[in-house]
Amino acid sequence: MNKDEMHEILHMRLAVFRSWSYSSLAERVETDNRNGDCLEHIDGVGSDGTQYQIEFNAFWDDKPDGDIRVLGALSAEPQRRLLGFLPIFMPHLSEAFIMRPDGSFADEDSNNKANKSEMATPGKPSDQIGS
Repeated sequence: MNKDEMHEILHMRLAVFRSWSYSSLAERVETDNRNGDCLEHIDGVGSDGTQYQIEFNAFWDDKPDGDIRVLGALSAEPQRRLLGFLPIFMPHLSEAFIMRPDGSFADEDSNNKANKSEMATPGKPSDQIGS
């Protein structure tokens, strides 16, 4: 699975939560905090057969009833250990957005500069992960 496919999958899935209202997201933040849950967990298979997982979480960005950050993290097989040996796994790709109480998006002001990050897999070209 290459990084372009990962970006496409994650962006498409995250767009679902961008369509939610602020009140719907705020309700889920509170419910998920109480239950120790996430917005959604997805298991999937890329076009080349690479298995992946995506977990979406929503949380108050600063204070309750303020901005809400929604974060999606995609991990492809094989999963990457932190520092190469610690049994803490790092996602291959993450993407987020921040929704304000008025329903606008903070990333629309910054032209999406600060809401995406990509992590290369040690020992593998960054455009081909999990193969």
